[in-house]
Amino acid sequence: MLAAFWDDLQVCAGQRIFYKQGDAASNRYFVTEWRNVSRLSQPASAIAFEAVLYENGQILFQYLSVTGTLNSNTVSPENSASSAGLE
Repeated sequence: MLAAFWDDLQVCAGQRIFYKQGDAASNRYFVTEWRNVSRLSQPASAIAFEAVLYENGQILFQYLSVTGTLNSNTVSPENSASSAGLE
C-alpha cells in the first residue's frame, strides 16, 4: 500500500486527479497527481501532491501545497503482508 496523503479527501468542481505513464531512458515511471483536492472536514483548504512510481522500485511523494490541519493524515508505504512499513 502506498499512502501519499491518506485522509478523507474529496474531489469537487475545479479539483482533479491526473495520471500519466512516462519513459525516461530505460527507467519508466507512473505519476498520479491530486490537484487542489480537499478534505471532507475542510473543503476550503486545497491540497496538491503526487506519487511517482519508478520501474526500478523507487517511490517519490511530492507535495506542492498542504494547508489546514496537518495531523489527521498518514503518509506511508507498506508491504503487501502489512508487516513492514514506514510512517
